[in-house]
Amino acid sequence: MRKVLVAVEDENFGELITEYLLAETWPADIQFRVVHTIQPPPVWDLPPTYWTALMEDAERHGKALVGKTAEKLKTIGPNVTAEALVVQGFPDEKICEMAGEWNADAVVVGSHGRRGFERLVMGSVSVSVLAHAPCTVIVVRKKGSPQKQA
Repeated sequence: MRKVLVAVEDENFGELITEYLLAETWPADIQFRVVHTIQPPPVWDLPPTYWTALMEDAERHGKALVGKTAEKLKTIGPNVTAEALVVQGFPDEKICEMAGEWNADAVVVGSHGRRGFERLVMGSVSVSVLAHAPCTVIVVRKKGSPQKQA
């Protein structure tokens, strides 16, 4: 494995995924691409300035998140690279698209462990990535998360 796309949603999953990746053994020349996806706002009749401010805030937060994660991953070794990116789009689609374009060997995502109605309503990025990614997918879960997906 030489190229790993790391998708981080928020601070909690960024920490969880980083801990997982730091505990694993990687080739000396591993390349990480850390990405945070900003989902487009819903089409509601609100002033454009509202959405602009919201998206700017989301971008600022995303850059800090991926930057922090990438810096920690670089500590794995002197030849390790970790690029930090913030992109816009639907997370599952963007993650799979980027994995394919970059020719990633693996994608790492987090999972909330949602089940039943909550998963139906909220969706599951990790399940969609598992189904559609062009490479191996590693799903990192919080300890104590439900093991079965309904």
